[in-house]
Amino acid sequence: MKNRARPGIERICDAGLRRVRPGHPVVGKLTERRKQAEAGFGGEERVDAALREFRHPDPIRIFPDLGLTCGSRFQLDTLLLSRSWACILEVKNISGRSVIRDIPLNWSGSPRTVMKKRLAARLPSWTAT
Repeated sequence: MKNRARPGIERICDAGLRRVRPGHPVVGKLTERRKQAEAGFGGEERVDAALREFRHPDPIRIFPDLGLTCGSRFQLDTLLLSRSWACILEVKNISGRSVIRDIPLNWSGSPRTVMKKRLAARLPSWTAT
């Protein structure tokens, strides 16, 4: 598994914070956005550590921070791929807790969620070749 890259938004927020004067209204927004990115990255790193320890009888490929196109460009936090199955992990770090939920493949939700569900529906035919 390759190392996960830190989110680019952290650098953007840092650059913005260096350019504005203290007390400017945007300082709070930039600081909060940077904290969110840092927390999200921390959650993804914890999942990566657990996956490094995970043992499965079949060989598994792990693709962290995978950018794909299915109509338009989007990103998967982690894709686990074996010869017989695939699993998409969308990591959310809420108050430092990790929660695993199964999300049914219905076609509701945000446009990005729908794209990811369409991708999941296509995976069996993509991996059959």
